[in-house]
Amino acid sequence: VLLSIIILVRLGSWQLLRADEKTQILADVELRKTSKPMSLNELDKKTDKNYYHLKLLGEFDNSHYLLLDNRFFKGRVGFEVIQPFVIDNRVVLVNRGWIPLPRERNNLPAIPIQQGEMELIGEVSIPVEKFILKADQLSADKHWPQLIQSIDINALTLVYAELGMVIEPWVLRQEEGDDPFYQRLWIFVNMTPERHISYAVTWFGMALALLIIYIVAFTSREEINIGTD
Repeated sequence: VLLSIIILVRLGSWQLLRADEKTQILADVELRKTSKPMSLNELDKKTDKNYYHLKLLGEFDNSHYLLLDNRFFKGRVGFEVIQPFVIDNRVVLVNRGWIPLPRERNNLPAIPIQQGEMELIGEVSIPVEKFILKADQLSADKHWPQLIQSIDINALTLVYAELGMVIEPWVLRQEEGDDPFYQRLWIFVNMTPERHISYAVTWFGMALALLIIYIVAFTSREEINIGTD
């Protein structure tokens, strides 16, 4: 019982720590999003580049984009489009947003072609390594677009290097806005601080309930022993 109570209390404490972390992340996101968009050179001076608001001037590579598989938007399955954006001799992978899965999955969807120099605004996102069952079989010689299950920056760096592109080690999530082709509703934390607090209350409640049950059971046992003696 004592061991179980310790475990439950530690689980509750861990959830509270996670809530604090998520609160800090959301505060950083809000602060960096509301600040003036910076240039790529200004971002280079930052040690922690995550969530910064960035403004770029360049043009899209319409030939070598990726489709991030199994992405959901309002309950519908589809892809997120990852497209290279070329700024002089530097290349940024831009998450354009979500598009729906076509009726025939084997036919990968085409995206609208955008020619010429344009201004792009978005938030920097550093991909988090995830457990995957099988690594993506990527190659610059394959037919484009290529389907990927996760954003593996190391693997993508090698693929785009074969095309003569040096990509940045992060992705730019294009700013939300009215766009008939792409849907953008970015999630910065997969679980809100309130949800973590709710879980913490649950763990602490279970620890308290277990303690009460133990005290009641122990007290009842003592009364029975005294009676039989």
